[in-house]
Amino acid sequence: MTGIQEIRSIVQLMSDNDPVVWEAVSGKILSMSQEEIGLMRIIINSEFSPAELKILNKILEEGDAGQTEKDLNKYLKEEDPPLSEGVFLVTKLADNSCEKTVFYENLSHLSSEISEEMSDNMTDVERVELFNHILFKRVGFKYSPAGSKPELENTLVNRVFELRRANYISIALVYLMIAREVGLQVYPLWVQKGFFPVYLGPGNKMLFYLNMAYNFEILTREAVASFIKEIENTYGRDAIVVEKDSLLLTIYVQILTDIFSRSGDHKKASVMQRILDEMGGRKIFGDY
Repeated sequence: MTGIQEIRSIVQLMSDNDPVVWEAVSGKILSMSQEEIGLMRIIINSEFSPAELKILNKILEEGDAGQTEKDLNKYLKEEDPPLSEGVFLVTKLADNSCEKTVFYENLSHLSSEISEEMSDNMTDVERVELFNHILFKRVGFKYSPAGSKPELENTLVNRVFELRRANYISIALVYLMIAREVGLQVYPLWVQKGFFPVYLGPGNKMLFYLNMAYNFEILTREAVASFIKEIENTYGRDAIVVEKDSLLLTIYVQILTDIFSRSGDHKKASVMQRILDEMGGRKIFGDY
């Protein structure tokens, strides 16, 4: 346990401009327990100025962000990690106020509401129709107005959980995360500069497609046959690929990078760009 006098000394060194001192002070603070941090806050509030509290918050936030980035890089090296974990880590890196317990409580609540009404006797089509009805009609998820630029409020998944409004990519992320929880085999089908969700049956056979532009309504193979054939004739069959969940995660990071760059938050944009580079770079994608 760090003593009161030692905590006072650490606080006094917070404003030292020497990089070596700053690194040592930051390292010491980040190694302290929550109880010790709480005591430090009490001492600062009673004996020091708001400037020291601001410095402490900055150290803690940067330390938290550094750990989140390490966790995300570790996640990206796994073979087929859970989509929800990746979405949480990216969201946390972009918004330090994102709390893990709240994030997963929201996901669990939505998943439970849907799974409670599903039965093994339902066909795949019936399960998707029920899923869509609950998510879009009962719960009330909506798309952002057409033509609106992606902003943090309609992109960050923790805020989307609360506001129930998002751009296409963040709606798709929420959709696929819940689909994983309730056992729906929905995956992104990459089709030359874009994608749409596809439902896979036994042997990874594509059973039907989902219209991401309109509440994920079911589209038959016949409904999109001419579009698929045109892509195959122009770019070859290899241009159509069922991707892993990481495709959506890459586009999510790409959008956040663009938002931070556009808003002038170059520090956050740089962090997101590092993650994007780890993921293999940008996907060429149209309107969000």
